[in-house]
Amino acid sequence: MQRPEFAVERLRVPRFSLIVTCKGRLMHLRQTLPLFCQLPGCEVTVVDYGCPDRSGDWVAAHFPTVNVVRVEDDPGFNPSRARNIAARASTADYLFFVDADIRVAANAMDAISAAVTPETYVTIDATERGDDLRGTAVVPRAMFEAVGGYDELLRHYGMEDTELYTRLTDYGCKDAFIPPDAFTAIPHGDELRTTFFPTKSVRKLRLIAQFYQEYIKVFRRSVRVPQLALEDREQIHAAACSLVEQLTAASDPRNGARLGLKLPLIRPEDKIGGDMDWQFELTMTMKPRNPSAFRQAYRNPLLRR
Repeated sequence: MQRPEFAVERLRVPRFSLIVTCKGRLMHLRQTLPLFCQLPGCEVTVVDYGCPDRSGDWVAAHFPTVNVVRVEDDPGFNPSRARNIAARASTADYLFFVDADIRVAANAMDAISAAVTPETYVTIDATERGDDLRGTAVVPRAMFEAVGGYDELLRHYGMEDTELYTRLTDYGCKDAFIPPDAFTAIPHGDELRTTFFPTKSVRKLRLIAQFYQEYIKVFRRSVRVPQLALEDREQIHAAACSLVEQLTAASDPRNGARLGLKLPLIRPEDKIGGDMDWQFELTMTMKPRNPSAFRQAYRNPLLRR
């Protein structure tokens, strides 16, 4: 027979682990963390990723019930790695990822609770509000772990969230959209987004991430795995960076940039052809639709936002 005190303790286990990362965003966290802590059914984890504002100390002093995770071995900022570390340090069955500059009203949990299931992840239907809410998501822990979490090679700004959503969908997880009414982004410029990244061009960072995402999606689907091996992804990421460098450095981008990659395929020995070495080859050519506009946008890509 279950002891009554154990049953009471089980009721206290949170259903959601809210995860927020912080590096140089304490001014935003001061506004949003009090709201996060009021959300019902949530434990809150803040990742102090070498934050120059010592956000972890501020959180510990003012919100002692919040779990603080400190990352001190990286002078830059890798949002994907930060979220993966926090996910491993959290306890709930559902992972609620939100940025430090997003205000979340308490009624958000009603919509989230109604939509999320062990086979369904939740994102915000905020097409008309731009990209600021795109990274907000609630993901079943089992599904998140099955696909390998965030891809830590997407270590700079942009598209690590959509790349995760694509893998979740390919794995069979459904996407449920909820209205954006309970979510508000604190406005700020691109200089804050790229402060701790070596490349200051948001355009360039997004272009690299987009090419990488397209490459990896084709390769991953060809071998039918939730995630490719790290060494294969490193090769693909290097290729995407090279492709963007070719395009942005070209004096005449009309011819585009062409790049080919080869990855080995493992075929079961009991299948026809299992005694042969198989290789998957992908060649992609990228051309801008409007070469003159592209040339203008990337004339000095390292200095442009």
